[in-house]
Amino acid sequence: MLLVIWDVDGTLVDAAGAGHRALVRAVATVVGHPVNLDGLDYAGRTDRALIEESLARSGGRPASDWPLVREEYTRLLQEELSVAAGRALPGAQAILEAVAGDRLMRQVLGTGNLEAGAWIKLGHYGLAHYFATGGFGDTHRTRPPILREAVANAIRHYESRFDHLVIVGDTPRDADAAEALGAPCLLVATGRYPTTTLKEYGPHVLPDLTDTEQVLAFFHDVTRGRT
Repeated sequence: MLLVIWDVDGTLVDAAGAGHRALVRAVATVVGHPVNLDGLDYAGRTDRALIEESLARSGGRPASDWPLVREEYTRLLQEELSVAAGRALPGAQAILEAVAGDRLMRQVLGTGNLEAGAWIKLGHYGLAHYFATGGFGDTHRTRPPILREAVANAIRHYESRFDHLVIVGDTPRDADAAEALGAPCLLVATGRYPTTTLKEYGPHVLPDLTDTEQVLAFFHDVTRGRT
């Protein structure tokens, strides 16, 4: 049995900056004045880490105030998504459907998004129903423990152990987290990083997810120990 762990932003969806705008508005509400979060490094980071850094940059509010931002961000995110020119990324729905139809594969989320934010984004782009559980950025500041949480939740939900894992993401941090788990990683150049950069972090890189058969072939190679 293979467990596929999916990143969200830049891998499955492009929210067209909706998350950033919701975060700026949420932090401004909590700190009580307009904020500028330009230059904040989002790629592959967790929402909790981003919120805590945003508070520090915007007036020195303690990291312990991050749940206040989480609440406001969750409220604003759907509003921002509704006016953003975002989309499910090419091939995302087809490969999720293919994995869902394979009796020897299961799929979960392994994302730096807040859990509520992940479900809101995936629901907005019509992909939420492919997932039942995962690991999220509420309780962890870095990706490896998120992926471990995803595995643990998958074992509980599916009442099954998994012989193989594969991580799918779009940033070097996804590759580093996969390495920390001893799992192969498939990187797609649909986020911030081009193919040439991603190949510095792992041999398995695709321009996008549009070739469903190629992605499935990689997953099957993982189960055969060929990666």
